[in-house]
Amino acid sequence: ADAEAMQLWLRHFAHNDARPPDLLLINLRLPKLMGWAMLRKLRLQPQLSTLPIVVYSAHYTQQEVQMSYLIGANSFVAKPQTVDQFVELLTAQFSLWFKPPLPAEMHAA
Repeated sequence: ADAEAMQLWLRHFAHNDARPPDLLLINLRLPKLMGWAMLRKLRLQPQLSTLPIVVYSAHYTQQEVQMSYLIGANSFVAKPQTVDQFVELLTAQFSLWFKPPLPAEMHAA
């Protein structure tokens, strides 16, 4: 189901000039599709080259983290265990990737 949903989204995105998401979270251990395969397919799309992609997993090795970065992940985080932790993760990632612009007077310094 995850692989089919991704293929459908990519087709829709390619044929409808759809706006890409601002941030994408990918579970490394997706059912029926490894997160790396999804990451690879996304990074092959030129219009998604600047899309921030965060890979997460509950169980991972250092080699899996390194491979995620080599394939094109912008960040790798431990999978949250609770809903509250997931909200904290989202808040932290949004703060990291979407910092508010500095006021104009700070640019002049």
